[in-house]
Amino acid sequence: MAAFYKLIPQISTFEKNWTAKIIVAGKQAPKTTRNNISRYQNLLLMDLEGNKVTAIIYDTNITTLADELTLGKTYMLSNATVKDNRNEFRGSLEDKVWTITAKTKIEELKEDNLNLLFSRYELTAFNKLERYMDSNEEISVIGVVIEVRQKRIIQTQFGTQACLQDVVLIDKSFQTIILTMWDTFVENECITIIDNIGSKPIIWVTNLKVSSYNGLTLSTKVNSTFFINPAIVAVTDYKEWLSNRTNKFLLFF
Repeated sequence: MAAFYKLIPQISTFEKNWTAKIIVAGKQAPKTTRNNISRYQNLLLMDLEGNKVTAIIYDTNITTLADELTLGKTYMLSNATVKDNRNEFRGSLEDKVWTITAKTKIEELKEDNLNLLFSRYELTAFNKLERYMDSNEEISVIGVVIEVRQKRIIQTQFGTQACLQDVVLIDKSFQTIILTMWDTFVENECITIIDNIGSKPIIWVTNLKVSSYNGLTLSTKVNSTFFINPAIVAVTDYKEWLSNRTNKFLLFF
């Protein structure tokens, strides 16, 4: 008999003994609170009908659950704490927020729902990015990484230092765009991209900002999510395009 589970909107504040079937749609790097007392990690969870909720893990549970809730995988999740969202953390706009603790039951399912996950995002072609320049729109793109440039340190307007690294992407129309990765993305996703640069990795990135700084560019936001060579139809199509690339494309290498 199939397990009974609820959709995300069906789970009420402070409800007990519930189960949801979710896909991990986003997983940010751990951060420290402004008062430097505790740490937290935000996740974006999606059910099979596309409803989303932000989940938060705190302090020692971040380490304890480090190998759980892998990006892109599907789980049965029971009894996280459900509270009304006071918009306490940036990037959380849903009505409810879940808190995942050591008491939360997490069971990984052997299901591949990646194509379902990606069907909920609308991709923006590189030649359509200009219309979103310096707006609050969060766009998603897919492209091939053809170059990773040297990382650099800059002084921010807040008097702090930030680490940046540019990657150059190309799409099927041979349009190129620079994607600037900030801080934790340089330390994590950019390293993975560099390790695979020889095979020209294909990346799908959600929640990016289109900027006019030094021309039209993309940049990461705190809630950006990187999928590198995900096993989805769109990436398969890109791989076929790469294998049949023309001499024109070879000029970019």
